[in-house]
Amino acid sequence: MIIETSGAVIVGEESCVGERGAHDAGPSGGEALVPSERDQIHALVVGVRVAGAGALAEEAGESPEELRINVTSPNGTTQAGLEVLMDPVTGLPPLMEKTVAAATDRSKELRNG
Repeated sequence: MIIETSGAVIVGEESCVGERGAHDAGPSGGEALVPSERDQIHALVVGVRVAGAGALAEEAGESPEELRINVTSPNGTTQAGLEVLMDPVTGLPPLMEKTVAAATDRSKELRNG
């Protein structure tokens, strides 16, 4: 597989078998979740996907939401991943809210000594 935007080359499809889910998640945001970054190939693929998704979003005349809708095949792997990722109770949105709240709280603690 040749990833042209970064100049990265990954040889052998078998090296990417474990990355299929992240690859299929495409620009859905799943690439931000590199499991413990233990796998350098996975990190490379995810990094390149993020860069590609960012470039596509910048070049497209669409909102990020519209772009996501346009690249998501109905009932496909990206949709399945997004349903988990964007779950309002267990997905990324509540996790991000907790993350920002924790960082904000810590910032206030540090400011107040």
